[in-house]
Parts: sequence; structure tokens; C-alpha cells
Amino acid sequence: MIGRVLWGDNPVPNASIVLKDEGGSYDDNLPVLAQAVAGTDGRFSIESVQPGGYRIFVISPSEEYWEWAGTSIDIPVSQKEVSVTLRLKKKLRLLQPPNGKRVNTTTPRLRWSSLPGATRYHVDVFDDETGEAVLRQNTTDTSLVISPPLTPGVRYQWSVNAYNSAGVTIAYYSAWYFTVSK
Repeated sequence: MIGRVLWGDNPVPNASIVLKDEGGSYDDNLPVLAQAVAGTDGRFSIESVQPGGYRIFVISPSEEYWEWAGTSIDIPVSQKEVSVTLRLKKKLRLLQPPNGKRVNTTTPRLRWSSLPGATRYHVDVFDDETGEAVLRQNTTDTSLVISPPLTPGVRYQWSVNAYNSAGVTIAYYSAWYFTVSK
């Protein structure tokens, strides 16, 4: 098996790769079947992988990325070589309103840090109690005023995803909370 670890289109060197049986999770007790480390070009190789279903995980080499990502892979009996691309995502920094705080307006401005390589952001706001989406919007800015007005006394959850020009998610943060004052 050969593969590459990327952030967007950029290689992520020194990321760890872990192979487990299908159905496994990164942090479960299933045994690790194979391991590798991505080179400076993000490429890795795992030798002698038998046909079957697996979960493959990439573990972040630094705090700027989310801790891990994983996917299922199936290696058919007839295939000698399988190639996989694993993508890490960076942590997007949410700024306002601060997590868990009350806001004194029904149309608060959400703000987050800009991310190099991001061409658009997708913002989601949900009623935390019902799970109902109250806003799902794309923007090229790093802030957004919520409209229509929110309901006073309700706690909301918000998150932001950042996308590159190819439409690949390169960063996210989920979720912060705020309550609209009565």
C-alpha cells in the first residue's frame, strides 16, 4: 500500500499512519496491524498488506491540525497495489462571540481567524436544544452577521468550515455556543 498525507494540496511530513481491521477506531483497543511515517513529501508505504477491509488513520504531527483523520479501505484479492490519500484539517480559530457567553443582540456578528489558502468559509448555526439549522451560509469574509434575527433566551451552536479553491475542506472548528439575552 502506498499513500500520501496532505493538507489541501500540500504534503504533511512526519504524520503517523496506523492500519487497523475494519470497524476499528483510532482510539479503540483493536491491535495496530501496521504503521508508517510520512516523508517530507507526505508519502508513505506499508508493505505486505493482505487483501481485506481495513481502517487507516493519519495522526497529526503538530497541534495546528486536528488530532487524527481516518477512512475505510478495501484491498481486493486481484489488486497488488493500493493507493490512498489521507487529508488532515487544520484547526480554525473562532473569535466572537466567546464560547458559552451571552450576546445582547438578536443579530450577533460571528468572527473567526482567516486561514491562508481558504477561498471561502461555510458557517452553520443551530438551535442547540432542537438541533434545527437556523443559518447555513457561505462567505468569503471572516465574519458574518446573523440574519434573520435569533430568538432571545435560546442557546445556539455555531461552527465554521474553510475550503480551498478546489472545494476541499482544509480547516474547521465545531462547535462554540452562545445564548441570546432575553
